[in-house]
Amino acid sequence: MVTALEPVLLACNGTWVANGSGNADREVVDANDRLRVPPDHPSYTLRRVWLSDEEDKGYYEGFSNEGLWPLCHIAHTRPIFRPEDWLQYQKINRRFANAVLQEMEGTESPILLAQDYHFALLPRMVKEARPDARVAIFWHIPWPNAEVFGICPWQRELVDGLLGADLIGFHIQTHCNNFLETVDRALEAITEWDRFAVSRQGHITRVRPYCCSASECEIRSAWPSRKIRTRLTRREIRARNARRFAQSWELKLRFSVSAWIAWTIRRESWNASAPSSASWS
Repeated sequence: MVTALEPVLLACNGTWVANGSGNADREVVDANDRLRVPPDHPSYTLRRVWLSDEEDKGYYEGFSNEGLWPLCHIAHTRPIFRPEDWLQYQKINRRFANAVLQEMEGTESPILLAQDYHFALLPRMVKEARPDARVAIFWHIPWPNAEVFGICPWQRELVDGLLGADLIGFHIQTHCNNFLETVDRALEAITEWDRFAVSRQGHITRVRPYCCSASECEIRSAWPSRKIRTRLTRREIRARNARRFAQSWELKLRFSVSAWIAWTIRRESWNASAPSSASWS
């Protein structure tokens, strides 16, 4: 994920909000928990958010990885949903949302890209505080059928949180289909299958497939010689895909949050050819 997203951040001189997990992380940040990176050529800002061991266990290891991950992958492991983990999940989503909102201060009409299942509640939190923000989220794991997702005791809250976004991205069309079916079952909303959008409480959320990884055929076409099809090749192709991803005006965004990561990209960092809101149609 970092390999795919960092080229966009480097190009935009943005802010990446991420969990800090060690003593070294605390030692290198300033009084506002910020650090310019990379050290040899500072190109964007790293903003740290701190979690306690208890918060990490409930939010990340518990609700996210013992609950949502096996649920969405329909794994042969029963998903575990504990009320105490759900409380931590809400708490940490709010903490990251507050950090992002703080980074947005002074930025007119910011754009946010949230990453992955760790932040399902965050789009709604940010949108309610900053209605002028254009918010998107990319869900990096599968979205199962509606019956399976309904196993989660808090499916309504998760789906409602996601629908705070103006745009939701999945890897493939099937996941988009499954999400719209889940919306139909979980919430009172108008599902517009003809344009893959959801209308809820006067707000429109568009749902689109965006494959973020490198396919085998792309690797073969990019490198004719088998000898140089290495891990570096995959990283380079992912970086190229990330640039394409950012150049699409449905996802040409200036704020991002990814699983432990949230980045803020200032609006003025882009050129003046910003599209109108119709470009999100």
